[in-house]
Amino acid sequence: MESHTSSTAAVLLTGESDDMVVQHILSELGTHTLRVSVAYTDSRTGEAKTLRKFYRFNVLNPLSILSTCYDLHDKYMVQCQVTNTTKALICIQQVEMVTLPSDMHATLIPPSRKTEASEFFIQCSDDPTALNLPDFSDLALLNPDESYAFAFSVTKAAHPSPPVKSLGAVEVYWSASMGEHARTRGDDIIIGRRVTFPPPTPTPVSPTSSRKSASLDSAMHGSGASLEQRNNTLVVEVVRCPKEVAVGKECNAVVRITNCFSYPVISQLQTRMDPETSGLAITGLACFNLGALDAGESKDVNLSILPLNGGMHSLSGLVAVDLTTKSEFVGDSLCQIMVYD
Repeated sequence: MESHTSSTAAVLLTGESDDMVVQHILSELGTHTLRVSVAYTDSRTGEAKTLRKFYRFNVLNPLSILSTCYDLHDKYMVQCQVTNTTKALICIQQVEMVTLPSDMHATLIPPSRKTEASEFFIQCSDDPTALNLPDFSDLALLNPDESYAFAFSVTKAAHPSPPVKSLGAVEVYWSASMGEHARTRGDDIIIGRRVTFPPPTPTPVSPTSSRKSASLDSAMHGSGASLEQRNNTLVVEVVRCPKEVAVGKECNAVVRITNCFSYPVISQLQTRMDPETSGLAITGLACFNLGALDAGESKDVNLSILPLNGGMHSLSGLVAVDLTTKSEFVGDSLCQIMVYD
């Protein structure tokens, strides 16, 4: 870090002090050194003296940005997961794709719009009218180790020349709990191979059934294990999930985590769903800190799911983690969702 800031202070009497704020944009990770040099005159002897002190500190990336690109033949789908790696609250203000090829266009899924969460940013933003928040709703505030997932739909160029190998990068604008503003850019998004989804699985439809009635039906989908088998484990089950949904239309599922240990467990729910194999993507909060669950206690969380293609898909890849022992309890094939075109 190289930056020079100077200040001329008045005469300091015995016991007096003078404070000065030093600001510098840090663009490189690693160890930095702040060198403070104070030049002063000894009032007793009139001798000019200099005092130097060095302060070393580490600069870490506050956000971990992991992006994956899927080639869906007629377009690209970029799924990005942002994780708060600090020990303090971080507020996500805006996300966008940068350095995108000029003949391509990226659309955030769902479309950006202001939400109630913007009330928080108005208090710490110099220009509230410039805010363009994605649909983070009340989940725009990320606690330590929590993650938020979102997706971009990128149109393909008709005749790219030369062939495109990268779609640029995702940039996240955020604010810390002390009010400072910053932005973090992820790595370049490399175009992956084409995704070949399995053909749709036909399912019989009752003449009296309707898609409207299948919006969010209550059902218990768990591991099917007996009460004895559930002892000494964290149980992940789906208590509410749509039976049918259209391609590209977000839906919600309610997932319940139950502590079947005989003692409190500090737990976390992680989503490790692979869109390439499941045909489903998570949009919204993707890693939930559940805190300490007492023995027998349950907690429900809401998942936002984006169907990518038609067919019968299984909701899986949900993992409950005991943060004390680092033990993992996987919930697979928790429920089936019929996605129609």
